[in-house]
Amino acid sequence: MTQRAAGRFTGKFEKLGYLGGGRKTRLVIADKSAVGLCSSIGEDGSQIFLFSSFPPMNLKFRLLATVLSVAGVIGATSHAQTTDFRVTIENTGQTGGTWVTPVFAGLHDGTFDLFQGGQAASAGLELLAEVGMNGTVTSDFESGGFGQAQNTNGVLMPFDSASLLFQGVDLTATSQLTLATMLLPSNDWFLSNDITSGFDISGLSVGNPLTFTLDRLYDAGTEVNDFAFAPPPNQAFDPSLPVSMPPGGLDENGTVTFLGTIQSDGTLASSGSPIISDPTDPFGDFAGVPSGFSPGLSSLRITVTAVPEPSSLAVIGLMAGGAVLRRRRKS
Repeated sequence: MTQRAAGRFTGKFEKLGYLGGGRKTRLVIADKSAVGLCSSIGEDGSQIFLFSSFPPMNLKFRLLATVLSVAGVIGATSHAQTTDFRVTIENTGQTGGTWVTPVFAGLHDGTFDLFQGGQAASAGLELLAEVGMNGTVTSDFESGGFGQAQNTNGVLMPFDSASLLFQGVDLTATSQLTLATMLLPSNDWFLSNDITSGFDISGLSVGNPLTFTLDRLYDAGTEVNDFAFAPPPNQAFDPSLPVSMPPGGLDENGTVTFLGTIQSDGTLASSGSPIISDPTDPFGDFAGVPSGFSPGLSSLRITVTAVPEPSSLAVIGLMAGGAVLRRRRKS
């Protein structure tokens, strides 16, 4: 049959067969002098190519390379679409600002609840909020079958960042990202976005990263805000101490309370909670606080970036190679 190839070729096309995929992608040879990937047929009968043309030299070799690369791309479309993505966490505070402990990140379908405001914290949240130990929260998340969970390593001071790589994620099933981390220095304050179901990353795509701000500050209600218990066991005064001890201090027997939203200048847009009487000096109500101690509060910038699959990179490489060959041929 004679068809026009999207402004590239005219003449006879020899169909080499379907490679699979919902769009009936076909590999074709155009006039036995070039090879391309035909992904669809236009209304006028034209073949629409995704791949550049290749010269006849070493055609069989180039054809084989194309088939191997394309098979990986198209084969993936016959299964559930999965995504690899990277979560980058940055402490956006200023010099002398607050630190955070290792950050818990859980990807789920919206049914996971780390806590409920006005209710007592779970044992896992108590460990996270008092000493930055995320093991119980992570194991509870995984044993509950909610999805993938990961944690960063070490504390994040202002200007520090850390990344987590999630692989093989079906965003149609699990697209809600919940994060939590202890604020240093404090007895049991923590940052989290678990107000509804988490950050929605269902719209993530390659080349279009998503950015969020983790700035909601909570008091877990598990330990009295008292700097007299620092150093160990609660590191409320010296965040350079290792975060590896069990929770301690005076039990508060309270409930999880929203304190407010951290502003870009390090102050707090208070929720009106009586725990903080002056949002410009959030540590002022701590017992035993050193004179003049008032570090700026730090929020976290969260960037979610889709990671291209190796097969996609191969496609890009083949297209670039075709462009180089055409350039050389013209010269």
